[in-house]
Amino acid sequence: MTWTVWLRDGRIEAHKPVREEIEAHLHAAERSLAGAGLRGLSPEGRFQLAYTAALDLATLAVLASGYRVKSRGGHHQLIFEAAGVALGKEGSELNRYLDLCRRKRNVIS
Repeated sequence: MTWTVWLRDGRIEAHKPVREEIEAHLHAAERSLAGAGLRGLSPEGRFQLAYTAALDLATLAVLASGYRVKSRGGHHQLIFEAAGVALGKEGSELNRYLDLCRRKRNVIS
């Protein structure tokens, strides 16, 4: 897919992020990653925290491209797919991996 198609379909919108928004996602990702490393958490809990960090970082890639994914069913999948587009060729491999993580998270949840 492309930004144009997602815009036309109403799945994303043009968006200029403000500094506080970027910092909030970055700090949330840092907290989630720190939490994922805590001893005593179940593997599922650690995975969930790492997944949340990946989602925040993928959101940053989308925001840096000048867009925001609208929150509705399937928005996690779209965030990862859009981050893959934003990151270019290297992003396609990342998108495949994160989509597998998303599917695993859905099973765990």
